[in-house]
Amino acid sequence: MFKRYRDEQIRDLSLDLRDEVDWELKTLRSLKFPRDISVAAIEHVSGLLAVAASRGHVYLFGRPGVECTIPVPSSAKLKALQFAISVYKLVGIDVHNNLFTWDLSTYGKPRLLTNIRIDPSMSVLSTNAGHRSLAISPSHTHAFILLESGRIFTYDLICERASPFKIASLWDIYLEKTASMRFIEKSDVASRKPVDVIVHPRDLNLIFVAYQAGVVLFDLTQQQTLGVYEYTLPPGAPGIAGYGHQAILTHRSPTVTTMSVHPDGHRFVVGYMDGSLAFWAVEDQDEPYLVRSLQALDINLVDHEKLTAATTNASPPKPIDPVFKLAWSGYSNGERIPEGFSTLTIMGGTESDHPSVFTVELLPPFNPPPVNAAAATGSKSLGAPLKDALRKATIPKQTYTYEIEANFVNDLYLLSNGNPHFSGNFDANAILVLSETAHSPSSLQALSFPPPSAAATSVAALDDLLQDLSVDPDPHQLVTSLKMSAMSTGLVDGAIHALDREAYEELVHVKTTSDRLPLNGGEAWSDETQASEMRLTKYQSNRILVTRHRNCMVQFHDISSQLLAGVRPTSIAADFPNTIHDLTIDMAAVMLDPAVMRKISPSSTISLVQLSPESLDTVVCTSTGAVFVFRLDSRSPPSSARGVNDPDLTLLDYSLPRSRYKPYFMLSPGRGPVRACTLSSIGLLAVSFMDGSLYVVDLRGPAIIWKQSEPHRRQKLLSRHTEGPDLTCALRWTVDTHNKIRLAAALASGDCEVLTVENKLGSFGVADTPIVLDAVEDPLVEGVFVVEASGGLSATANQSFQDRIRLVVFAGAKEVKCFKDLDHDDSRVAKASWGTKHGEVQYCQIVEKGTSLALVAVTNKHKVLVYSLPYLEFMHVAQLPPGAASRISIDRTGDFISWTHDGRYGVVEHTIYGTLFGLRRPTALPDIDLQSTRPAIPPQPQPLGAGALEVLGSWFGFSKTLSGEQVDALLAGPNRPLPKPETPAATAPGQNTAANLAKQANATGSNLYNRLNAALGERGQALNNLEEQFNALHQGSQDMVTQAKRLAAQQTGKRWLGF
Repeated sequence: MFKRYRDEQIRDLSLDLRDEVDWELKTLRSLKFPRDISVAAIEHVSGLLAVAASRGHVYLFGRPGVECTIPVPSSAKLKALQFAISVYKLVGIDVHNNLFTWDLSTYGKPRLLTNIRIDPSMSVLSTNAGHRSLAISPSHTHAFILLESGRIFTYDLICERASPFKIASLWDIYLEKTASMRFIEKSDVASRKPVDVIVHPRDLNLIFVAYQAGVVLFDLTQQQTLGVYEYTLPPGAPGIAGYGHQAILTHRSPTVTTMSVHPDGHRFVVGYMDGSLAFWAVEDQDEPYLVRSLQALDINLVDHEKLTAATTNASPPKPIDPVFKLAWSGYSNGERIPEGFSTLTIMGGTESDHPSVFTVELLPPFNPPPVNAAAATGSKSLGAPLKDALRKATIPKQTYTYEIEANFVNDLYLLSNGNPHFSGNFDANAILVLSETAHSPSSLQALSFPPPSAAATSVAALDDLLQDLSVDPDPHQLVTSLKMSAMSTGLVDGAIHALDREAYEELVHVKTTSDRLPLNGGEAWSDETQASEMRLTKYQSNRILVTRHRNCMVQFHDISSQLLAGVRPTSIAADFPNTIHDLTIDMAAVMLDPAVMRKISPSSTISLVQLSPESLDTVVCTSTGAVFVFRLDSRSPPSSARGVNDPDLTLLDYSLPRSRYKPYFMLSPGRGPVRACTLSSIGLLAVSFMDGSLYVVDLRGPAIIWKQSEPHRRQKLLSRHTEGPDLTCALRWTVDTHNKIRLAAALASGDCEVLTVENKLGSFGVADTPIVLDAVEDPLVEGVFVVEASGGLSATANQSFQDRIRLVVFAGAKEVKCFKDLDHDDSRVAKASWGTKHGEVQYCQIVEKGTSLALVAVTNKHKVLVYSLPYLEFMHVAQLPPGAASRISIDRTGDFISWTHDGRYGVVEHTIYGTLFGLRRPTALPDIDLQSTRPAIPPQPQPLGAGALEVLGSWFGFSKTLSGEQVDALLAGPNRPLPKPETPAATAPGQNTAANLAKQANATGSNLYNRLNAALGERGQALNNLEEQFNALHQGSQDMVTQAKRLAAQQTGKRWLGF
């Protein structure tokens, strides 16, 4: 360390930060983003979402602020996950056939109840799009678990044991009975593989089991098969491949991939590997009443003329994707969908070159013919009038295609509006899409549902017009937390800013919650043990996190500590970080502007984002070297009809959808990528490029007021030759002692050019001759800092010019220097070298606490070096908290964000929010209370009459449906053990425990076992009261002893001093 002199006008700015106890590096929040998601589950009544991701973690999401991570004991990926709402548990099965259950009623976070190994001989079917191995009805307490062998075993979720009721492979049984009557051989192993198991939506006594060769309807009480639905194409039928198929003159049986049941329980649809859809009536297993694809109808019927023509002029068919998943949704009223209509969501079935789309069809109501006409045939098959009515109800009136920004769609999940029945497909009001993108193997995004075109179309319009296809390339995204959306958007990094209250309130004052994913389950409360620390958060600065994403989004998040203050009776009401969605800047939409497309490539990505903390202007730089300036609509000047004459500037005067930031102009000089950028709150922008050029722009025009087109050349050591352009690596605006606006441009060679901006006749201009200082070689990005020499406040170029001494600090890769103003090279105050003991310095920032300042440097070994100001004396070295990475952003108050990236995709997988000053900063995670919103389960839907279908439906005994209790008794058997006594949910701190105890005593007083438990509880409560009294007495005794010692010491001192 070298000090030129000590100026009496410059006081020690680090006086209150020299003690090591002043520095306490602490992690405040650790966010691990779900990556490589395998399966998800939804609790539809209160609104909870569970997501199983890699490394054995389940992420649980509820209402804003309700988030928690549940570790899987085996640390393995889950292949099945579902909510058991009847017992309020979460059930999961991992890839090693371990079954887990978690109790959702536990206060704090869900508690692991069961961890058992399923019989190794019974491998559970893996769950993916269209394949489900776990079926749990909200009306009873048993789970049906589908095995890869085709068998089904049941699990008692109350007694936590496997029930004796088991179902053999129904397709094996069917093959044995029909082996001599088959057109084609289906005894191979592939045809026996199971696909799905579904509880009948209106009859708990029935279940559908789908195999690759067909679907079986099974009666639990009678333990017999009621129907087998097997689809076979007759010779000559075109199928999905058309009449040019080589095997068109043979029987063909496509492989089943998925199925879905209509809410009325009388119809279901089956999807096949070839991309076809077969619609069946439960009451008729002879043949489907309609077979079609997304491209054609009646593909199972033979057209002899087309068949004859195709034999001479056959063309190869276009490849069609399999139908991966189906969801048939009904609606209770006509608010979002015309009354009586239904929607069929189809994943797959499209041409193979469109893997990132899925389709929603709007199907008309079923209008049955008179019962007499339907029953006139007198046989157990659907007559022509009934088939025609069913057919008309299955031909879509409208088709809507969602196009997702992804490589392909992996799975779909509909979110019901409070109805857990019908597989969660009834009254759907949102859809979750699990997809693979360029930056994530499997991520989740939420979209509005039903489709806008279907919801806005009247019945009259549907009768007049058959709309074949309506493509929306940008489906309406729903608001989710950063933790849920980070992987789908491709979070790259971000910067944290401490804002003044006025600027902060302007950013966050507009609340938009109507487009939020409707998850409302649970409540979150601050940890009561840190209530005193939590109350102090109101004195913390307000902070904003600005992030950039791979999908060309810039997002703003409220990361203020006040969001975590949920002290009773007020619960936490916001996510942390809380994304401010009406500030999102969609650069992909901006780059579709024709004026922009003429100058830059639409495939550009975001390379740099800067926010001015005072003016709130935002600069976004792209990888191709274009610079965009955005302003809040509340601060944007009135639009001007005049243009700009400079070809490097392009005015952008329009608004972005659902964003309060408006594009102002674009700077695109074609100088290559941006190297550094700085924005002042008085309307000046400076940008340096990789070719060594430097531009200064007056935002009030906008107008370029200075540009250095010919870059400096960097000289080789001991040589007359040059190495290349001398890049401007760091920029900073400031105002010097004489109230001159200065731009400090630090070059890679170690020089610093200081440009002076003059205001002449109301316009800015730059003086011709810059001042050159001997700064530091290889300056760090944003490695120039300006502070007040007195008062300890940051000093940047703003509108409050004051006659004060400024200190300018230059931080480079090897050293740091401090200057008094920027007038000449002799104004250097101090210099220090980093050394190599603690690693290479990668990031610097000046932080303040109270009225004191200090310079902190972060190394690649995760060390934090602390230096005094202005004399750069080394004071301390500290270690970043565990898990924190060296890629970090620190605000002026010492709070920081660190980013850990995925090595394969280059996006953030883990971030830590921490602080350098952790004294009395709360770190405990919020307590989650899911019991407070535990839903009341709607009653089980009863069988519906379907007009003409009632005649056939009576053969199956739909009127003899069982209740949930009867199904439980049937599956558990006569020797079912008594359920384990249900332990009361842990009482949240601060609640009225006396009332709860009294209610419990009255409810259980008639049972001896419960009375003994109550007595033991009272005894424990009494002992607790005694313990509290003894503790209070002990504390009082200690206080008395301490006071006596203090008085004795005072008296001794007085006598010794002679008082």
